[in-house]
Amino acid sequence: FRRVLFLSHLDPIAHQVVSRLDGVASVGGVIADLCASFPDAPAEVIDTDVRKLIQDLADKGVLAL
Repeated sequence: FRRVLFLSHLDPIAHQVVSRLDGVASVGGVIADLCASFPDAPAEVIDTDVRKLIQDLADKGVLAL
């Protein structure tokens, strides 16, 4: 329930990232999956944005690295 509530407050892009954080996939794997899903988006931008989002969530105590 808490995960669903949290996910409902994310913007669509953040939701795409967080929904892939399953505790098994690596950050690099999540980035690669997003790059494959959104081939028109520059890979460097996806990489930077994903790493920033993950760090922001960790800094807020929402996500443990």
